[in-house]
Amino acid sequence: MRAALLVAILLALPVNMAHAASYAVLHRFASLAEGVAPAAGVTQGPDGTLYGTTSAGGTLACISPDDIPGCGTVFALAPKGAGGTGWKATVLYRFTGIDDGFAPLAGLLRDQAGNLYGTTAAGGANAENSACGVDGCGTVFRLAPPESQGAAWTKTTLYSFLGGTGDGFQPTGRLIMDSDGALLGTAEIGGSANCAEGCGIVFRLTPPAGGAGGWTETVLYAFPGGAGGANPTTALLPGPSGSYYVTTQFGGADLFDCEGVGCGTVVQLLPPAAGQSAWQAQIVHSFTRATDGAYPAGDLAFDPNGDLYATTSLGGGAQFNGGTAFELQPPPAGGSAWSETILHRFGRVFKDADSPGTLIRTKAGTLLGAAGGGGRNDDGAVFALSPPKAGQSGWQDKLLHRFPDSSPGGSPNGALYQAPDGTLYGTSFGVGTLTDFGLVFSLAR
Repeated sequence: MRAALLVAILLALPVNMAHAASYAVLHRFASLAEGVAPAAGVTQGPDGTLYGTTSAGGTLACISPDDIPGCGTVFALAPKGAGGTGWKATVLYRFTGIDDGFAPLAGLLRDQAGNLYGTTAAGGANAENSACGVDGCGTVFRLAPPESQGAAWTKTTLYSFLGGTGDGFQPTGRLIMDSDGALLGTAEIGGSANCAEGCGIVFRLTPPAGGAGGWTETVLYAFPGGAGGANPTTALLPGPSGSYYVTTQFGGADLFDCEGVGCGTVVQLLPPAAGQSAWQAQIVHSFTRATDGAYPAGDLAFDPNGDLYATTSLGGGAQFNGGTAFELQPPPAGGSAWSETILHRFGRVFKDADSPGTLIRTKAGTLLGAAGGGGRNDDGAVFALSPPKAGQSGWQDKLLHRFPDSSPGGSPNGALYQAPDGTLYGTSFGVGTLTDFGLVFSLAR
């Protein structure tokens, strides 16, 4: 009876596990000195070079939040030239310890001049005097390219967080840059005292006038916790009229469905109205674990109609508890409530992806993403969600690659990057063995 039921469920499952993309390992991190455990995705320069971070390794003066030796690195991966034999990896910078910042967990932002901007989740010049303990509250940094080829890149700490109720602690989301050259991001902790260590903030860093002097931080919004959301871990998404959208990992209307801390929210932040100075928050959606998932973990994305797409890392139903992919449609004229559609419920039990992260939306409307679990032996997968075609009732899920491949590699936790030619690039955190320090991969579709 149970066997027959299992066969029936498997036949009904809309997951295509056939590999539909060409997978290649571009680089394997081979030593602690080179860097270990890339936790975020990569970005690409105009010459095809990929830039990213490792959360540990490099200078061995620190222990990462995952208990891995090393302060972390920034690396470049250059494509092979004519007659070349492979991609060339270069360590652009090794973080040196507490004052310098350590544990870069977010992806990099590259400006038109080639400068790289990022955050470290710990460290900073204020470590000994901060509210975050001896490891510090985190930093925002810039890495400037050299004037001559082969020379060293120049690293500058633009800001060291203070924590407490007046500032943030532990920035883990990717930075964005506005039209004025200011950097905007989130810090997971700090701000409101309604949470144990603070409920998190949204901040803006303004460059000095004329390029001389320090950058100035402004806390745009401190999350209140409870129904108002708590602990943002993702990047801001610019919206209409100067607004921003972001997710919070915890909080929401139904606090008790997720161990008393809430299942997370999607929030729209609205700039101050005329004559006012405070930003306002509007809750777009509060998650409920059993029905639409819990703990949103990936960056938000828009489609041309203004619909929002993202994922939750857990929840989604009794049989499928590996998170969800969802769509939020803005309210009709005169309305106030956004409407939610669950596009897919993930679940490792049937070799589906599990714990998905950031989604990329293609021009054809397909959603691409990486998941840290599921796939083969629960080591993660890259997946595609395609909108229903004529005669189909739901989105179709296809696994493009299941980790590990023929040699070590697993947990692709970072966001994918899609190049103009459609090639996907990503990172694998590694499966925690002495021979698997993580890797950078490509998928040609």
